[in-house]
Amino acid sequence: MQFNKSIIATTILSIFALSGCNSSSSDTASTSPVVPTKTITVIDGALENAQICVDLNDNNQCDKSDKVLPQLTNKEGKIEVSLDDAKHALIAQIIAGTTKDSDEITPVSHSYSMITDVGKAVITPFTTLANVDPQALSNIAGDLGIDQQVLLGDLSTSPKARILARSMTPFMTDDIKNIAQQQARFKAVINKIGEAENNDTLDQLENSRIIINENGKQKFSL
Repeated sequence: MQFNKSIIATTILSIFALSGCNSSSSDTASTSPVVPTKTITVIDGALENAQICVDLNDNNQCDKSDKVLPQLTNKEGKIEVSLDDAKHALIAQIIAGTTKDSDEITPVSHSYSMITDVGKAVITPFTTLANVDPQALSNIAGDLGIDQQVLLGDLSTSPKARILARSMTPFMTDDIKNIAQQQARFKAVINKIGEAENNDTLDQLENSRIIINENGKQKFSL
């Protein structure tokens, strides 16, 4: 009889032990959910320490009803956003004195905002213009002789697109729609890019911004 009691006791202890192991494993798994994300890149050059605002009310501006992500973009201008956040347009806030442009030694000197539509993986001056005035973007693509989808990409394959994007940001502000008012300046920059291409000197502009002031005069800045 004593033998049978020992067997029963051992069996019960084994059941409790196995139950405890299974419970621990299940608890651990349930406390570590994996949230699927999408990588977004903010580009003029790569823009580090830009802040991302999720345009929850879809009014193309960052206001109190929207969601501002706590993390900033990394050195490559990249940030992970949840797939739920990526269902909305994303606004990149470029912050004077904080955001660092890979094309410059010091942080950017003025604040401005850029936007990208749902489904895009990059935020650039061109995605901003596409959001505000799609026809203007189409005109730029034609003037540069570049496929429009190249302008809406990471710009790595087109020196002309990179020069123009770099030259657009000094005229951008936190009012995203302001970019539509700068088309005469952009056209002047495109003309200068065309001249450099014809003279085989485009490579000399690779690290420059072509700035056209209000009087239509041109200057270069590194």
